Amino acid sequence: MRRILSLVLILSGFATAISPQWVSWHSKVQEEHLLSQWKEAKRELADLDQYESVKASTTIKIAGSLVIEKINLELPIVEGAGQENLKAAAGHITGTAALGEEGNAAIAAHRSRTFGRKFNRLNELKDGDMISVETEQKNLLFTVYKKTIVPPSDTSVLEKQGEGQTLTLITCDPVENPTSRLVIFARLVP
Repeated sequence: MRRILSLVLILSGFATAISPQWVSWHSKVQEEHLLSQWKEAKRELADLDQYESVKASTTIKIAGSLVIEKINLELPIVEGAGQENLKAAAGHITGTAALGEEGNAAIAAHRSRTFGRKFNRLNELKDGDMISVETEQKNLLFTVYKKTIVPPSDTSVLEKQGEGQTLTLITCDPVENPTSRLVIFARLVP
């Protein structure tokens, strides 16, 4: 009986130890799957019927992709920033400008160790750093012009930020036990 109890305790400890790594790995697999779907759909854009069928084959609406070379980041962007979407991708916040349109398009992503790395290194961005967004219709290039930390209740960061197109990236801060939001503002490069 003691051996069985010992074995159960050892297995429980092992399962507890590897659980965070498994969740992180699973999130990365989901993220890579969405990115591959996006890239496949873009390759098949010439054949509109195939493009629409690839796009419709997922329950999550893929809006594009986000690339920040400085921090070695490539993420799919999905419509909506609900918890299920943010487990697998960055989410375009409903109610903000559409990607590539006039106004402030806001994108949120996790920064925790629970759901993968996503925006973990966002704090390394500085004024002048470049952010690339690819949508169905456009390839957009933005340059960072402001970084700030706000309380979670501050929704003013979602409002229009002057004239033209603004991209706002939002994530929790700090990485562990977040109490604030790290916000990066970027302007479209003409």
